Amino acid sequence: MTNIVGEFTVTQYVSQGLVDDLICTAFEGGCAEWIDRIQVINKPADIAYSSDALTRGGHYVFTVDDEKHELTLEKFIKGLELFHATTGKTPQELGEDHDADDSDMIMQYALFGEYVYG
Repeated sequence: MTNIVGEFTVTQYVSQGLVDDLICTAFEGGCAEWIDRIQVINKPADIAYSSDALTRGGHYVFTVDDEKHELTLEKFIKGLELFHATTGKTPQELGEDHDADDSDMIMQYALFGEYVYG
């Protein structure tokens, strides 16, 4: 039997491009099945895509089953952290290879703190 004597945390860096890509994939992929409406709040005027708003000072309000859920960059990063804790995938691995299922799961962790719509 191994006696655990401590633990440590490894910092994972998350790029603006990765967040933008994951949100775009979520919007175009699995989230479309359970999100009723997406509102962009404080959308910066100089962005071409709504999926880029979060990393440039905006945020989102999602309507899901008549309930509103706000998504900030801080919540999205927390969703990434929960996704990593569950799957073991790092931001670097997601940057190289992610799909709609990954993005959907991250979005659910960010909004609800758990994976609800499996």
